[in-house]
Amino acid sequence: MRLEDSQLTAHVAHLLRVPFENPNIHMDRPISLAKGDRFHKIVEEKRGGFCYEQNLLFAAPLRAPRFVRTMGPSAPGSTTWLPQCG
Repeated sequence: MRLEDSQLTAHVAHLLRVPFENPNIHMDRPISLAKGDRFHKIVEEKRGGFCYEQNLLFAAPLRAPRFVRTMGPSAPGSTTWLPQCG
């Protein structure tokens, strides 16, 4: 499997499995972007998250040296994953 294919597979799986969720915002509950808090909420509690929570959680395993991570504004299609050259 090519690197680009595995990235696409991971992205699609994430989109299909992790829903967008924002009730904490409407209930004036604090939002933590701490790595452990995001993982606990989305993975262990099996809840969704809003854009920052989801994007940061998805980006974490892709921070390996073989990837260049570019994150743009919080909008559909704004995060690009490219293989590192060289």
